[in-house]
Amino acid sequence: MADYSIEQAQAALAVRQIQAKIAAENIATINKPGAIVQNLKFEQLMQTVSQHITSGNVDEAKHLLKNSTELKAFIGQSIQTSTNLDSEVLALSEAQGRYKAIAKVLNSKLGLMSLAVSGGNK
Repeated sequence: MADYSIEQAQAALAVRQIQAKIAAENIATINKPGAIVQNLKFEQLMQTVSQHITSGNVDEAKHLLKNSTELKAFIGQSIQTSTNLDSEVLALSEAQGRYKAIAKVLNSKLGLMSLAVSGGNK
């Protein structure tokens, strides 16, 4: 069985980046009448990306995350009636915090792999 944990972590980083971008765009248009509020269908997107990765279609997962046309299926939109600035700032902060946590884990894993490959010699 193949280990796709690095690819899964990279995909999670990409999804968190998308989530942060959407929250930032919502914040930028918060006082604009009739603005479109977007929300990422996070679980649905991660499940789809994970299925691609675990079935060996890593390139397809990467393509999905970089293709704005295909991503639209995972982004809900509504006309802004009232958007809560606090909730959007919280969503942005959460996405950034989780991005940092995933990056830290990925960095640790790559560091351990480097140590194993070098035989413990730096």
